[in-house]
Parts: sequence; structure tokens; C-alpha cells
Amino acid sequence: MLCKHPCKNANGEELKIKATTQIKVTSDTKLSLKLDKTSDVKVEVGKTVTITATVSNYSSDAGVTWESSDNKVATVDENGVVTGVNANSAAVIIKVIAYDANGNKVEKTIAITVTEKKSAKISLDVTESTLFVGQEKTLKATVTEADADAKVLWSSSDESVVKVTDAGVVTAVADGNATVTATVQGTTASA
Repeated sequence: MLCKHPCKNANGEELKIKATTQIKVTSDTKLSLKLDKTSDVKVEVGKTVTITATVSNYSSDAGVTWESSDNKVATVDENGVVTGVNANSAAVIIKVIAYDANGNKVEKTIAITVTEKKSAKISLDVTESTLFVGQEKTLKATVTEADADAKVLWSSSDESVVKVTDAGVVTAVADGNATVTATVQGTTASA
């Protein structure tokens, strides 16, 4: 039927014309994943390193999963915290997979090398000293390759001869010989 606006039927009633179409909206933007670390990542046995994943351009709820290629060497949790388990010269591959509710997914990998835990090193500014009864001397310990919060523990082989404080202050108490030892994370130095 061809008519001019307004269109009417044979009874003179105005016709309502309705047209519909379906429109599919798509985006050329693809789900993307960016890691804050990309190469040469090393972690000591017993230590952790965190990898941060940033997901963008997702159409709806997005998520991230983490996988280690060898949990006997390094593990990774749901927050991207990688823990060194056993030293290994071959890198472990951490796979990061980002996905959204529309089924889009993207993955990235990062190589992690797990190294032996470094042994703390400690040395004293004096290796031998003579004190008179009642005299004090402060020993200084130089510590390297230890944890940031590592504390030096001081001890005397004979407290009836020499006492030592937590700060390394040595006091001669009586005639005799004694060894003062400074220990940090299992490594010792003596004077």
C-alpha cells in the first residue's frame, strides 16, 4: 500500500507504521594485559616478588589467573606473589591469563629464576682486644647481604669474665679470657 502521510485504511482510520531493526554493537578494542615486570626477574629461595597485572579494554567483569610451570621451583598465588621454593638454573615460566565475561582472553608469560638464598656476611672492627677489669669497649659489626630487618645477636663465651650488651658494648668483669661473638642469620664473627 502506498500512501501519503498520514496513512489511513479503508475505514478512514489512521495507520500506525512501526519499523524495527536489530543493531549489533561491537568494539574494535581488544582485551589487553600489561605486566609491571617483563624480564630478568630473580627471586631467592624463601623470598617473594610481586608481579602486578593490569587488565584494560574489557567489556564486562574481568579476571586474572596465575600459573607456575613448576611449583617445585616457584609458586604463584592469586595476587601475583611469586615465592622461590628451590634454586634452579632453568627459569620457571609464570603464565598470566586475563579474561572477561564475554569469553575474551589474553595471556602473557614471564620467566622467573630462583637463586640460592644469599648468606649474610658479618665482620667486626676488632678481632682481639685487651681490657682491664671495669673497662668498656664498643664493638662494631658490619653486616652485608642480610635481610633488612636482621639483627645482630651478641654473646660472650664466659660472662663471668666479659659481658656484652645487645648493642655490642663489652665490659671486662674479671681477669681471664673470653670470646665475644656477633651472629646474624646464622653467620658469626668473633673477637
